[in-house]
Amino acid sequence: MHSVNLNIKKFMGDSYAQYRFGNETVILYTQAYKSFYLSHLLKLTIFGSPLYSKLLSHELIIKTRKQALVFFYSHRRISDLFSFGGLNATVFFKDSLKYVCCAKVNLQNDGKNIVGYVMDEENNNLKIKVEGEEEYISLQRPQYDAANGLFMYDDTDGNQSQNYTISQLWPIRMKLNDSGQSHYIISAHAYGYEYEPEYIQ
Repeated sequence: MHSVNLNIKKFMGDSYAQYRFGNETVILYTQAYKSFYLSHLLKLTIFGSPLYSKLLSHELIIKTRKQALVFFYSHRRISDLFSFGGLNATVFFKDSLKYVCCAKVNLQNDGKNIVGYVMDEENNNLKIKVEGEEEYISLQRPQYDAANGLFMYDDTDGNQSQNYTISQLWPIRMKLNDSGQSHYIISAHAYGYEYEPEYIQ
C-alpha cells in the first residue's frame, strides 16, 4: 500500500508555487503538492476496470491517451476509493488529532470570508463543515469549465445556504500519467479524537 499513501502528514504552508493541472495554473497557497508513482495495476484497483470506470462524470475532468486529470470534491468520496483492507490512505492521526484529506472552499457570509471543508456530497450538493462552527451546510457544487481551467460561481438559489455562498473551491486534484508518474494537490482538515474540531487551512 505504500504506493498509494497520500502522505498528508507533510503540509507545505503558505506558498506561491504554481503547478499546471490540465488547462489551469494552480497556485499552491496552503495546499500540499506531491509527486508519486502509481502503477497501472494499482490504478485499475483504485479507479476501476475498465480504467476510471469507478469515477463519476464530474470527477474525470480530462482523459487522453497519456494522461487523466481527476478532481475529488469530498473526504467521503476519496476515502471510499483509497480504502483497502481496513487501511485508509486519506486519514492519519498525529498529536491527538485526526487529519483527513478533503476539498476546501472559501465561503462568503455577510461580506466575511470563511473557510469550509467538504466532508461529503450527494448528487450535485456538497456537505461543508464551516470553520469555527459546529454546523454543516449544503451548497451546490460549482461547475468546472475544463476548456478554460476555471470554476463557474454564481448566486443562484442552489448556491446559497443560511446566507453562505461559495466564492472559491479547491478540489483534490490528481494528474495521473500513463507512465505511472503522478501528482496531486490536496488540503486537509483536522479533528480532535473527541471530534472537537481543530483546523488546518
